Amino acid sequence: MTEQSPPSRTVSPADTKASLSEPETIGQVLRKSAASTQPLTSTPGWALRLTLTHLPNMLSDGNKTRTLGETPPEIREQVRKVVMGDAPWPLVMLGAVGAGKTCTALCMLDRVAKSRRYYTAQQFVDDARDADMGRLMRGDYLESIREFWKKWRNYGITCVDEIGSRSSREKVSDHHYEAVKRSIDERHGKPCIWISNLTLQQIAQVYDDRIASRLSEGTHITFTGADRRLKKGTA
Repeated sequence: MTEQSPPSRTVSPADTKASLSEPETIGQVLRKSAASTQPLTSTPGWALRLTLTHLPNMLSDGNKTRTLGETPPEIREQVRKVVMGDAPWPLVMLGAVGAGKTCTALCMLDRVAKSRRYYTAQQFVDDARDADMGRLMRGDYLESIREFWKKWRNYGITCVDEIGSRSSREKVSDHHYEAVKRSIDERHGKPCIWISNLTLQQIAQVYDDRIASRLSEGTHITFTGADRRLKKGTA
């Protein structure tokens, strides 16, 4: 599988153990980092909140290829609430093709220096199948199914794109269904983003009510508007 870069690269989860002697409050960390645009190198809970909370302030960083410049302020505010713990994970992004869902998610992953993972749903299902069959290669290393799921649980933040990308009338295979269901269950209560062009009702048709119900536990953001790619192409 050809992985996307940078958020799709395989990275080892960072050591997130914090000092127990004099832990910093989130307020102290925010004040110390307010002038910095550099992503943190580890992702304990407060670091992830800090990195993503400062997303709108980092748009002028010339080293970033993706920005939230075209993302409506109300969507940025919803994202802020999730990463600050004021709204529940998972973050579910729904809406039409080209409305900015993937761009917004990748902007979030860009700001987490380590322990992040991006997949399309089909790529995830393929890797899960290959790991189960003992043929998932990571460079020269053969990754077992146990290691595959352990990594998935331990990433600081994950994103699965193109959920239910098939026709809303076409059911997925049993393997596809089980892999997606487990991927949601293993990330329960952890930072994760799920993206689909379908509504939750259509996702229930492609998978079933159990998948839709699990996704409905989180925060939903619906993206609207014309396809940005088409707009750029005709500009």
